Amino acid sequence: LQVSLSRETGRTLHFSFIQFSIIHCHILDFTSVIIRCGESVVNWKRQLERLWWKKLYVLETTVQLCEQRLSTVDNV
Repeated sequence: LQVSLSRETGRTLHFSFIQFSIIHCHILDFTSVIIRCGESVVNWKRQLERLWWKKLYVLETTVQLCEQRLSTVDNV
């Protein structure tokens, strides 16, 4: 999992997978995260800590769930 965070914008995260195309994560606010996985969109809401590394941890967990969904779809 490769994570690229742009602090200038502070709004866009790029997740790069070996098996999957890039997923764009847009942080709408401190409690809402929308992740686009190809055609599907995952909306994840929870109160996030203010520290960036904790946000990244939460986003990584969310992306892992999204990755599992993609894997399940591929296996069908």
